[in-house]
Formats: sequence, C-alpha cells, structure tokens
Amino acid sequence: MFAKASKEIFLNSKIESKKMETGKNKIGALLVVEDNKGDQKILEEAFLALGIVNEIVIVDNGKEALTYLKGEEVQPILILWNINMPVLDGLQLREEIFKDKKLRMKCIPFIFMSSDGSEENIEKAFEYSVQGYFEKAKDFHSAVELLNIIIKYWKASKLPNNKFGLLKEMARR
Repeated sequence: MFAKASKEIFLNSKIESKKMETGKNKIGALLVVEDNKGDQKILEEAFLALGIVNEIVIVDNGKEALTYLKGEEVQPILILWNINMPVLDGLQLREEIFKDKKLRMKCIPFIFMSSDGSEENIEKAFEYSVQGYFEKAKDFHSAVELLNIIIKYWKASKLPNNKFGLLKEMARR
C-alpha cells in the first residue's frame, strides 16, 4: 500500500478519474486497475507530476477492466495492475487477455505494480507474458520515479501498433 500523500497533493489534483465508459474513443488512455482509493489517487497525482495529460481510466477490479478492454474503440497504451484484486485478480485478467486473440493483438503493455512479490506470482505473471512486475511504490515520490522509468522505457520501445506514441506530455515549466 502507498503511504498517504499530503493534503496539498490531493487538493492540487487536476485529473478527474474516469470510470468505465464503453462506446467512447479511448485510444491513448492509461488504464489503472487498483481497488485501493488512496493508491488510485497517488497514481493519478504521479501522472500529473510527470506532465502526462492522457486520460487516466481507473477501474476497481478485473471484471470492470475486462469489460472496458473489450470495447470496440478502446486502445489504452498501458495497463498498470495490482495483482491482488477483488472479483477477477491480475493473473486471471492476464489469462483472459492472453486467451482472447483480439485483446492480445492490441499489444497493450501490461505491467503489475504489487506489494506481492512472491516468486510464485512473478513466475505465473511471466508465463502470461506480462511486460513488467514492479514492487508497488511506498509513497508519492517513489511512485513518480517508478512511473517515470516505466514511461521512458515504453516511449522508446517499438510495438506492432505503437500506440505509446500517443502519450501526451504537458510542456515542462
């Protein structure tokens, strides 16, 4: 679990969470699958601190994520996932994506950010070809550092449908 961020960070937020909205064009969105509201807020704030202005779509469980991902116009550029989730956990969702050719061919980087670093879960995750498994940051500043590393990597990486080129950054002040 992330440590609590300061009240300042929460009050200065300019990102509005978007709950699952099927039917809308979601190309370029960042999908966060996290059931902890505090962790959701810290991730939103970290994206804001990095100057990322892409839509941040947050869902609370794997079932919501799967429904969102099956939308026709949906093409997120990154999925950040907590492995231990209610309804449909991270490994179960990854298995569902892996089994569905249409979802698999969207080539969305699927990255776990979890406090569960068990060898068993890490091995299972990579059996389903996840693109990363990171220990969940313990505070806001660690979250910014971790997301910065992940974003830089995926911006430089070549993908069959290179949607990560759609990452939008605000001008640095």
